[in-house]
Parts: sequence; C-alpha cells; structure tokens
Amino acid sequence: MIRIGGVNISRNSWVKKEIELWRNDGLISPEQAQLLSSRYPETELRATSILPMLGAILLGVGIILFFAANWPIIPVAVKLILILSTLFTCHYFAYKYRYEKNNIWLGNSLLLLGGILFGAAIFLIAQIYNINAYYPNGILFWALGVLLMAWVTRERSVTILTILILLAWTISDFSKTHPLIPWLHLLILFLLAFPLAYRVRSAIAVFLCQVWLVITLLMSISSNYEHIIPLVLIFLGSAFYLRGRQGEELYSLLYVATGMVMVLTTMLVFSLFSDWDLLYVITPAMVLLGAMLIGFITLLLLPSYRHIRMEIAAVGLINLMFISYLTLALPNFFIYFVLFVAIVLVILQGSGQHNRFMLNLGLVFFYITVLRGYFDYASRYMDRSLFFIIGGVLLLLMGWWLNRQRGKIVSTWRDEHE
Repeated sequence: MIRIGGVNISRNSWVKKEIELWRNDGLISPEQAQLLSSRYPETELRATSILPMLGAILLGVGIILFFAANWPIIPVAVKLILILSTLFTCHYFAYKYRYEKNNIWLGNSLLLLGGILFGAAIFLIAQIYNINAYYPNGILFWALGVLLMAWVTRERSVTILTILILLAWTISDFSKTHPLIPWLHLLILFLLAFPLAYRVRSAIAVFLCQVWLVITLLMSISSNYEHIIPLVLIFLGSAFYLRGRQGEELYSLLYVATGMVMVLTTMLVFSLFSDWDLLYVITPAMVLLGAMLIGFITLLLLPSYRHIRMEIAAVGLINLMFISYLTLALPNFFIYFVLFVAIVLVILQGSGQHNRFMLNLGLVFFYITVLRGYFDYASRYMDRSLFFIIGGVLLLLMGWWLNRQRGKIVSTWRDEHE
C-alpha cells in the first residue's frame, strides 16, 4: 500500500474500478461516475508512464550531444533551421498525439522532450551569436517558457521539469561573489510554482516546491547570517507540520511528514554543536524569534486552527526549548530531553491517529537518538571492547522491543477496525 501526499494509491485504483462497475450496473449515471472518478486521481508512479518519460529525457540528451559534437562545422543558417524545425516538429507531434489521437503517453513524452529542447535552443542560439549574458538568466527564461507550457497543458511531467529548472536557476544564481536576492525567487515560487503544483495535483511537484523554498531561504542567509540556519529550519519545519495538520486535504500527510523530518533532523544534527551562539547575530535572530512568536500566537487565535491548539502549543514549546539550548549554552543532555519529548509526541500522535508513517518515523528517530546518546557518553567511560559488546546487545534488545511495541499498536488498530 503506497501513499502519496495523503492519497492511498491502491485504494484509489480499487475505488475507480468499483465506480466503473456501478456505472455498468446502472446504479449511477455516467455524469455521477465522472464526478466520483475525479475525486480519486490516478497515480503518477506507473511504469507505463515513467518509461516513456525516461525515453524522452534520453532522446533530448542525445539530440543535444549530437548538436554539440557537430556544432562547429554547421553553418549558422543551418543551425537556426535545425533548432527551430526540431522545436516545431516536437511540439506539433506532441499536440497531435496528445489531443487529436488521444495517445496520452506519447503526447506527454513529446511535451516533456519539447520542454528540454526549448532550453537547449536558448543556449545554442546564445552561443551562435556570442551573447555574453549572465547565464542563470538563460535558465530562468527556459523555466518561464516551460512554465507556460505546464500551465496550458496541465501535464505533471512538464510541471516537475519546470520546478526542477527553477530550482537549478536558484542554485546557479547563488555564489560567494553574487549573493542571492531571494524576493524574485520567492515571488515565482509562491505565485507560480506552488499554484501550478496544486493545479496539476502532483505530490512530487509540491514536494519539490518545499525543497526549493528551503534551499532558497538557506542560500539567502548562508553568506552573512549562517548562525540562524537552525532557527530557520526548525521554524519552517514547524510551519510545514502545522500546515498539514490544519485540515484533511490532498497533501496534508506530505506537509506533516516534511515538517516532522525537518524539525527532528535539525535538532539531531545541531545537538552535535555545543558552542552554537545565536548572540553572534543578535539582530536577525531577534527578528526571526519575534516572527516565530507572532506566528504561533496568530495560529492559536485563528478559528481554523482551533482543533489543534494543543499541538501548536507543544510545537511552540519544543521550538523554545531548542532555541534555549542554542542560546544559553545548556548542558548536552538537555537537547536529548527535548528530542525525546518531540519523538514521544510523534509516536503518541501516530498511535492515536492510526498513522503508520508517523509511528515508524517516531520509532526511527527514537532509535537514532538512543544510539547517538550511547556513542556520545559511553565511549568516554568504557573500554573499547566492552563498548562494542554492550552496543551490540543494546541494538538487538532495542530492535526486539521496538518491533514488539509497534506490532502491539498495529494489532490494536486492526482489532478496532474489526
């Protein structure tokens, strides 16, 4: 059983088959069948869809390499004719197969190939005329062209390609001599990329937008304000988590999962640093802390978040304890306490909501945290052979206990359903 963004793929396939049977038996009208089917989108992860997409990508790379190998000997006029005719031919047949012959997989593959060739055309024409421009701008123009295609066609593979190109643009736009100006990247992300991902109902595209947001913020502060990186990560992870917990929607599980992984991983990684001093950048740190405080208070007051106020308070408290550890140079065992509090809350919530992902995630981080603490403290006071012997026994006992507890919880869920 696979879940993508909160959608159960095997369940969706089963429901669609049942709807078709109901329509054939005359229990529902064709209009009702179409309406019900639209509520259960088809999965993106099918071999019959993935293989043609991979073929389109390989074909695009092959065409680009062919042009690159023979480029110097081709006359300029022939170069332009080859570029434009290849683009036109690819998009013409993409439209013909996708919309006229209803050959969806071939049409979508040609659309993806057309998006790749559009970028190649931009850079090849720039090379023909020796245009010495800032090269990330070429990636941006490529992304905007493919973005328009994705909006018109609503094709998921083209949408994913668009966001990958925009992500490449953000990464290429950053350097030590050229600090990233985040406002344009964030503007395109929130006004174009996120709405497009929701429009085509692609969990992969939504996840890539989340990754793009994290990378953009980290690159924006890494040059001058690297000391507030843990604050940004835990605040953004908390925001993702609470966004997912706001209500039942298509991507609620995706937001919850991303947020929990970000928060727990940030605390685990930065527990390795005992001398992290936020006072080094007091002004931006205070601004960010003020924004976090205002954000949590606002969520507590909003009626749409009324049903998760206890969770908001718990997340805020965990944020406060983690920030206290980074700022006040508290003992190392304090961060273990904070981690265990967060992990226990995740396990309890996964158990209470019958959510296997949250339960497994909490158990995995519990496992990692115990091992981290063991290697951190036991290695200081034990003989090397004794250290490994006890560590091996601890791993075996912990694995047995965790699997047993997980089995009990899952069997309880089955009993309740029966």
